[in-house]
Amino acid sequence: MNSLTDISNSAILKVRATMVIGPSNQAANIERTAGWASGADAVNFDLLSEELNFTCLYSHQSIEDGIYAVKDAVSAAIARAGNCGYMASLALKFIAEDPQFIGMTAKRKYFCDPFQHTFLELSDGENIIYCDPWLGLTFDGSQNSIITIAKQLIEIENEHVDRLRFMLQNSKFEHFTPFDICDTESIDQGSLAELERNFVGYCYKNIEWASFQVNQALACQEDEVKKILNFSSKVTDASQYLQNDGTVNSYNFILLDTNKHIFLDLFELFYLLELHTLYPSSLELYAKICSMFKQMKDFQVDGEYAEEAVKKFLKWQQEFKPGTEKPITRLFEILRKQQSAASIAPVAKGYCGFEKGYLLNRKNGLFNW
Repeated sequence: MNSLTDISNSAILKVRATMVIGPSNQAANIERTAGWASGADAVNFDLLSEELNFTCLYSHQSIEDGIYAVKDAVSAAIARAGNCGYMASLALKFIAEDPQFIGMTAKRKYFCDPFQHTFLELSDGENIIYCDPWLGLTFDGSQNSIITIAKQLIEIENEHVDRLRFMLQNSKFEHFTPFDICDTESIDQGSLAELERNFVGYCYKNIEWASFQVNQALACQEDEVKKILNFSSKVTDASQYLQNDGTVNSYNFILLDTNKHIFLDLFELFYLLELHTLYPSSLELYAKICSMFKQMKDFQVDGEYAEEAVKKFLKWQQEFKPGTEKPITRLFEILRKQQSAASIAPVAKGYCGFEKGYLLNRKNGLFNW
């Protein structure tokens, strides 16, 4: 039991040390960072490994759905901010690196709607503990712990109500975020472009519009709290808070000491690909990526999508070999835009920079809070 607790506590500390901007969807952290936590959310990053179809290439055999956990862990490590799912995925990476993780299992657990919360379950075959990086806590594997987590989630949802109500009463928009907007259908393309350049600055220049949006967000959040309280009032057994392992609405993956090396190798490969976008002239980095890709062919699978991924990587090898001329790459461009846009409008103390197209994707229903 102590080993499980030590592994969990260590993983949580490392997640928090890596994701220094913190949880992207907790009111207290949005306020602490003046909105930056939401703008820096890992959901805003489209990884190069995704563009190269690596999730198709390495999604079978012992890793299976773990490929998506790898992808989320890399996004979390780069963004330094994210929701519970991203934080749980990065925790898996640190758990896999822990020398005590032998003969144990680690897997994601999910709260039912309307909670939409993710945490980890660690087991040594006899004992179970819950690792929750988003809350920053380790719990014993009892039903009382599930009830405790649920109560904390309700408190955090109520804090969002307080945050939005304060903004509405005081016309202060530093803590308003793109995630709060309920209706994107009415936003024209010109306004979308300006919002994506300087979200908080736009709100202050259009106070009537922003107040309307906050009022809508408040009504939506109050409705969400009512749904959660109504759901909780009907719970007679703590297990009712959780989705069954076979019916989760996200991915299933069990980390073992027999597949943790694959998980860590894939994390390194995906992470190095992103580093290469920052350091495109590094021959050593390029060589390491190519070498890892070649060594990991044992994990590749047959099929149309896998073949396409190999073709895309070979094309990438030719186009991005150090010494050739390259355009500004995706990650560097995002960082450059965030740094420059943050100084455009001094009034926007809570500047919330996020990837171009985010609101449009929200409009099309691609992202959820």
